[in-house]
Amino acid sequence: MIRYALFVLGALLLFSHVLSAQVTVEDANKRARKWYDKSTTYFAQQDLDKVEEALQKALDAEPEFVDAMLRLADLYYMRKEFERAVKWFDNATHLAPNHNLRIYYTYGYALWELDRYAEAGAAFARYGEIPNLSDRKRREIDGILRNCQFAAEAVQHPVPFSPENLGPNVNTPGDEVSPFFDGNYLFF
Repeated sequence: MIRYALFVLGALLLFSHVLSAQVTVEDANKRARKWYDKSTTYFAQQDLDKVEEALQKALDAEPEFVDAMLRLADLYYMRKEFERAVKWFDNATHLAPNHNLRIYYTYGYALWELDRYAEAGAAFARYGEIPNLSDRKRREIDGILRNCQFAAEAVQHPVPFSPENLGPNVNTPGDEVSPFFDGNYLFF
């Protein structure tokens, strides 16, 4: 029995690095932390190419650096490079699913942009697990979840849609876009 207990203890100690494989800002090695900090500086300077380069170097130095993965995912999301953003969100959330539940909001929208509505719904649902989320945000998430469910079903069961011009008594030669809101003013 003692031999078995020592074996289990030894195995746990030997493989403990596998069980806690995620690396955060607090426990990243010096080189990875240096590049991560540089990415912060570059971000403040709005030099996104250097941000990307610094984060890649941080990940070269510490391949399981979750915070660097998440920052890189955010960078790609900002650039509207949704495939790349999702790749890094996937890596980070598989490695550390509970590290930062707030990232699931952006992750959900990146998946939405790729028409991956069911997965987007799952990401938004994870975001909804944040304790003490405001009532306003909780209502927003509930609406987003309904939209994800509808979109996922609609894509799987499309209906025919073929609008027809009803002639000059109904349609005009111009674009039918009124009313129009440009972000500041409503035009009629």
